[in-house]
Amino acid sequence: SVGGQDDIIWYTLASPSVSGNVYTYNLTINMARHKAQQGTYVAHAYVWDRAGALASVATSEVKDVKRPSSTVTATRNASPSLYPIYTITISKGISGNADSILVPGGSEMNGQDDIIWYPASRRADGSWSVTVDLAKHKHLGAFVAHVYGVFSGNQAMLGSVTFN
Repeated sequence: SVGGQDDIIWYTLASPSVSGNVYTYNLTINMARHKAQQGTYVAHAYVWDRAGALASVATSEVKDVKRPSSTVTATRNASPSLYPIYTITISKGISGNADSILVPGGSEMNGQDDIIWYPASRRADGSWSVTVDLAKHKHLGAFVAHVYGVFSGNQAMLGSVTFN
């Protein structure tokens, strides 16, 4: 319901399971198709009657839907340089469903005045990674990287990692 249901998708359901006069339909909704938004999800069920008229038959709400947590890790690479190079890896949660992943990162010194937005690359296993060369930043010391997934053009924060 965030954004006034601006992400409505009409799903066609498969054949129901039938027990007597009860028809049961099941649907799994991938939140990545709905901008990965957290909050309340509302579903309306409609049927076409024999005359071809569309009629509402049910409404369901699922409240407090949370985005599945992603794992964000930073690993220092072997480097002959004075400045360390790290690989940031993003896995699990909803990250595998993202259209792209962006990782803005910068040193904590001077309020992250050296932020660079790094695009991550998708790996064969569905995880994402990006290489961060601290030589491209103004300061050494504590470094903070946030991770944003892009879903249908909308950014959603997936996590963060801090390293030295």
